[in-house]
Amino acid sequence: MEKLYKWSNPRKNETPRTWILSDFLTKDVLYDKTTKTHARNGSIGGIDAEGFTLLGEVQVSGSMQVMVGLRSGIDGSIRGKFYVKLHKADDTHLHGHVKIAIASASRETYRPLLARSTRAWNDSDPTNTKINPSLTAGIDVPAIWVTEDGYIQLLFKPETDSVTVDYDNTNNDGWIDYTEKTMEKRG
Repeated sequence: MEKLYKWSNPRKNETPRTWILSDFLTKDVLYDKTTKTHARNGSIGGIDAEGFTLLGEVQVSGSMQVMVGLRSGIDGSIRGKFYVKLHKADDTHLHGHVKIAIASASRETYRPLLARSTRAWNDSDPTNTKINPSLTAGIDVPAIWVTEDGYIQLLFKPETDSVTVDYDNTNNDGWIDYTEKTMEKRG
């Protein structure tokens, strides 16, 4: 079996970063629960085993490792913000769930990390965690490093049977905190 991840070591050479929605979503994506294309192979619009469609993915560049989330506190627990808001072409907010998954370079190994609802959202102050409680849920996952050429995938499962996510809608928004580091040479 191909190696997908390695468990985290101390904070050596780690750099906190943030992906925004446009890092993943680069074209309109049709969600159709009857599709036969699989998300696991990287097909945008493909459906995974849980009914989520692949919106997009980021490939880890050579000699790098990426971990979804940021270290928090002395215990090294993984936290950070994970938030995605999607719309249709008519500007209707899409309700459903978004999910982050990781995949190996060959896509033989695939692992869902976490999912969050897109329903509870107040546009009046998007970064206010008091009126947007989904922001406080954030990221709470194990420290798993995706190695070079692996993928971080963003998937969506709407509450309807068929819908198109409008990628360039000005009201779409989202960010995912992550940590990046250079792969260590062992010798």
